[in-house]
Amino acid sequence: MTLKELRKRAGLSQERLAVLSGLSVETIRAVEQGRWGLKLETAAKLAEALSKHLPETPSQILGLLAGVGVEEEATQ
Repeated sequence: MTLKELRKRAGLSQERLAVLSGLSVETIRAVEQGRWGLKLETAAKLAEALSKHLPETPSQILGLLAGVGVEEEATQ
C-alpha cells in the first residue's frame, strides 16, 4: 500500500500529515510522487502519525509502507 493510499484512508491532507509527523510537506509530496526513497526514520514518523487515524498499529503500518521501498539507514 502506498503512502498516498494510507494518507487518504486516514482522511488526512498532505499538510496535516506533515504537521502530525513533524516532516515537511515537501517530504510528503516527494515520497508520494516517488521522487525520494522512504528512509526508515521517516517511515517510522509517518507510521506513528497515521496510526492515530487508522486501526493499524505503527508496526503494521511500517509493514504496509515496506511494500513501497523503505530503505534501512546506515548506522555508524
